Amino acid sequence: EMLDGWMYAYAKELKDQGRIGFIGISSHNTQIELEAVKSGKIEVLMFPVNPLFNLLPQDTADARMKGRDVKSMTEEEKAAYPTKQELYGTCEKMGVPIVAMKPFAAGNILRNHEEGRLKGLLSLTPVQCISYVLSFPQVACPVPGFANVDELNQSLAYLTATDAEKDFSEIQD
Repeated sequence: EMLDGWMYAYAKELKDQGRIGFIGISSHNTQIELEAVKSGKIEVLMFPVNPLFNLLPQDTADARMKGRDVKSMTEEEKAAYPTKQELYGTCEKMGVPIVAMKPFAAGNILRNHEEGRLKGLLSLTPVQCISYVLSFPQVACPVPGFANVDELNQSLAYLTATDAEKDFSEIQD
C-alpha cells in the first residue's frame, strides 16, 4: 500500500528534484521487504542481518503481527513465507543493496552479554558479527547499535582486526 500511495509519490518527487538520492524501506518483516524489492521501486533496503535472525528459516513476522500463533500454523502456511535467503538473493539479482541493521541482535549474541533471554545462545565478538554481516555480497554496510562506549570501540576494532579475529566459522556447521 505504501508503494502505491502518497508517501512513495512524495519520495519519488523529492528524488526527481534531486533532494534525495535513493528511495528505501526499513522493516523487520521479510515478506514486506521482499514485495518492496520486487516492485522495483526500492533502491536500498534496511533489514536486520545477524546470525541469530538468519537461523530462523522462515519469517512469520506478518502472522505474529496479526495475532496468529505461529505454533498453530501448518508447515504449508509457514512455507508460504519467504526466507531471508530468498530476500538476499532477490536483492542481489535486482541490485538493491542492504544496510544491515542489528548485527549484534540487540546484544543477544555478543560474548559476555549480561542481559536478555537469549543470553548464551551465541557467543561472538562485535568484530565477528560485523564480519558475518559483511560476508553477504548484498550488504553495503552494517549499522550497529551500541549499548556503551566499549561496544563502539569493539566494533571499530573491525577496521584493524586480523583474519583470525574476524573468523565466525564456529557458527557455520
